[in-house]
Amino acid sequence: MPFARSSPHCSPCSCCSAELRLWQLYLLSAVFGLVDAFFYPSFQAITPRIVEAGKLEGSNALLQATAQLTGLVGPAPAGLAISALGLPVAFGFDAFSFVFAAAMLGLMRGVPSPSLALGEAAAGTRAGERRKPASLFADIGQGMRFALGHPMIRALLVIVATVDFSFVGPFNVGAAWLADHRFAGGATALGFMLSAWGGGALAGALVAGSIGRPRWRGQLAIGVTSLMGVMLAQVGVVPNVFLASLVIAWMGLGSGFINVIIVSWLQRSVETGLLGRLMSLVMFASQGLALVSYVIAGFLVDAHATVMFLAAGCLVLLGSGYAAANRAVREFD
Repeated sequence: MPFARSSPHCSPCSCCSAELRLWQLYLLSAVFGLVDAFFYPSFQAITPRIVEAGKLEGSNALLQATAQLTGLVGPAPAGLAISALGLPVAFGFDAFSFVFAAAMLGLMRGVPSPSLALGEAAAGTRAGERRKPASLFADIGQGMRFALGHPMIRALLVIVATVDFSFVGPFNVGAAWLADHRFAGGATALGFMLSAWGGGALAGALVAGSIGRPRWRGQLAIGVTSLMGVMLAQVGVVPNVFLASLVIAWMGLGSGFINVIIVSWLQRSVETGLLGRLMSLVMFASQGLALVSYVIAGFLVDAHATVMFLAAGCLVLLGSGYAAANRAVREFD
């Protein structure tokens, strides 16, 4: 770290120690991200094993609402704990929470599958039967062949990749730029916008869980996604943080609603032996282009923030147009 070496109060040994701790932090973060990449698909695949098919929407809404709620209320107590007790105690408590969660997972028990599901022919099993062990790469290949061979799931992966690529970088980078350059509020303005997204996503998940299994889900998803694209384009022209937060809250609501509907359909329709691999593909479609999205957003926001938001919104509309042109998505009920 060059700034550490230039300090007159810093000895070479302390510099090396600081750099070592920094690299340890990088390594731990990478390991945590790797483990999280395995956790998310498994987490999504567990739900239909422990919840009856008719309760999937409500269960997913509860899970997503819990995640959003803890994201909203958790940072403040965490900051107080770090200030009062220090980092080691705070991280120790956090580690204990993971152990507690693992113990709760171990106590879960499954429910019988009520019917045959999509993909059982591809897996060579019927509901409730165990598949013969296969190699890791064979399992991955089987999941990819099934996903790419199914019109609805193939279209879903393209839509997820397009929409998330359009949102991840432009929203996160763009919101920070707006807070610093357009709105007189800095970190406070950014906090309002991020909280608006979280609150909207929480409300969307609760709405999706309360209405159960809606009709014409494909057309509903197309309409909500199109509306999110229009709103994303509007973020670049709103004059103040209040209006920006209002628009962002509606985008969050749409995101929370659609996530519950789509994930519940996948869990209900896909054979449990393939669901984990399919959710891995969905996660890859969602996060695989995140790095590119951040880089492009960082370049465009410096050039012209309004144009960046407009381009991102148009790209979301393009993904919605692809979905509307796909018969499997239109007829998805």
